[in-house]
Amino acid sequence: TIRIADNVILDWAPIEAVRDEPIATATHPRSTGCMRELRGFQAIYGGKFIVWDYTTDFAGYCLPFANLPVLQPNLKLFREIGTYFMFEQGNHNGWHGDFDEMKGWLLAQWMWNPDLDAKSLYRRFVPGYYGKPAADYVYRYIKLLQDTIRESPKKSAIGIWNLPSHRPEYFEDAFLVKAAELWDAAEAAVKDDP
Repeated sequence: TIRIADNVILDWAPIEAVRDEPIATATHPRSTGCMRELRGFQAIYGGKFIVWDYTTDFAGYCLPFANLPVLQPNLKLFREIGTYFMFEQGNHNGWHGDFDEMKGWLLAQWMWNPDLDAKSLYRRFVPGYYGKPAADYVYRYIKLLQDTIRESPKKSAIGIWNLPSHRPEYFEDAFLVKAAELWDAAEAAVKDDP
């Protein structure tokens, strides 16, 4: 029964949502609860509220965080509901966490236009940032990361407060060895490029 005054803007954050599936189509109870909240606020306020979204793992900034596939669908959802203002919070406490630079750039593109093609944006960013000779290894790492999360029999909901002690559930030795090989190869491919 409470309504906010006209000179106040509600700030809503999907803090409980899991980050390995888009909020709009998620099946995890934490995300479906966020979706109910979002639709409820939309029904009351239209789009006159701020969405404060999160794109990093606050408990382990440098650990792999497989949320690249959800960034664009979530921004499309927030556009669909008519969000008044959008804030995407990434890694602000560390240097070069899990794809921070790429996520920041992708989000900047999609906040202007959530319909831009993801593959085209990846093809533009990865060679430009990591170097063309390293790009294939980076693409392979991204695929390895996403496949590992999607196919893990020990998978649990990936949230923004994952404890580092939980990570072995997703990333066992085979993943870590392959990831290190790919990044070593990427680094070697551009070792003479300043």
